[in-house]
Amino acid sequence: MSYTRFVYRAERRDGTWRIVSSVYLRDELTPAIPGHSIVIDPNELKLFRPSYRLLSYVLSQQGYAVDPDLAGEDRPDSIRALMRGIFTWAGLKSD
Repeated sequence: MSYTRFVYRAERRDGTWRIVSSVYLRDELTPAIPGHSIVIDPNELKLFRPSYRLLSYVLSQQGYAVDPDLAGEDRPDSIRALMRGIFTWAGLKSD
């Protein structure tokens, strides 16, 4: 089980709604079965950014990759810029 908090911005383009930006704000894995544990080699986690470490690990085990340039808590300026853009897009003040 992975507990996550996502911030999405969606836009309708050519009649179709699409997610155009997102931030993954919490990276945590919890066993779905009480009393069990998740064992991951710490060296394998070193390959991934801190903000997306566990998500990237799980996705890589399934053959997927996570874009290394996504906004994340390890890059606070990227989150501020994304959130400012989302609030502006929605016609709200960001500060």
